[in-house]
Amino acid sequence: MSQFELVYGNQARSGTEIAVQSRSLLNVLQLTAAQTSIPEPHVAEDRATAGFDGDESVSLRAFRIRSLSKRPNLDYASVNYRDTWFYIADTDTISKRIFSLIKLLFTLADTSSDRTEPVLTIPTQ
Repeated sequence: MSQFELVYGNQARSGTEIAVQSRSLLNVLQLTAAQTSIPEPHVAEDRATAGFDGDESVSLRAFRIRSLSKRPNLDYASVNYRDTWFYIADTDTISKRIFSLIKLLFTLADTSSDRTEPVLTIPTQ
């Protein structure tokens, strides 16, 4: 079994490195924030910007966080903030997958010493 080191960059420096140039978690959060349905009163009060919510034709519309004034019935994940429920619909499989991936990325970025390191296995044949 061969071992490879996963490094940040656009080019591997040796035959035992795999270079990955990715977005930062901050960039990921900025893109997901733009996919959030912001209530009009929040936009009018300059609490938040509308993002892509007004344009359903935007091709980046893969991830959606919706909002309601009452608690949603069929939610995968939800949070109440300033009397508004922000949630991912349980029927929105793409958003659920993206949200799970974001949680995984935050777990991988965690540098606390009380966690176990993940093991990545890539088949070579």
